Amino acid sequence: ATGAFTGTTAALSSNISVAGSSTLSTSATVSAAGTDQAAATGLTSTYNIVTTATANQGVKLPDTAAGLEITILNDSANTIKIYPTTGESIDAGATNASVDLASGHSLKLVGVAATKWNRLVPVVVYDASGTRVN
Repeated sequence: ATGAFTGTTAALSSNISVAGSSTLSTSATVSAAGTDQAAATGLTSTYNIVTTATANQGVKLPDTAAGLEITILNDSANTIKIYPTTGESIDAGATNASVDLASGHSLKLVGVAATKWNRLVPVVVYDASGTRVN
C-alpha cells in the first residue's frame, strides 16, 4: 500500500522499504546548558548537533523505550556531558550518571529497556601512525 502518514505515530506490522533517502528529525543548533542533569538541555530530535557548549555543560536524553534511537554530534569546542532522563541509566552506569562526549565526536544510543540506554560503539580505524581516520 502507498500513501501519506499524518500525526506523530504510525504503527506497522510489516516491513518498511524506502527508495531514495529519508530524513530524520534534526536539531541542527543545540546549545548545551548547565553542569548537572536538572539544568542540561533536553534533546527533542532523533539527530542532534551540539554547536555551543562551555566546559562540562550537558544535554539530556529523552525518556527511553526499547528500540528508540538517538544520535548526538558534538560540534562545539568542548567536551559535553550526556545525561539520561531522571531515573534512567546509560550502559552499566549508575542511575542518572552522565557520560562524556568529546568535541568533534558523535554518539548513537539505543533504548534497550524502559529505563536504560546503551551506546552503540562504532568501528574506529587508525592508520599506521596511530591517527584516527574515521
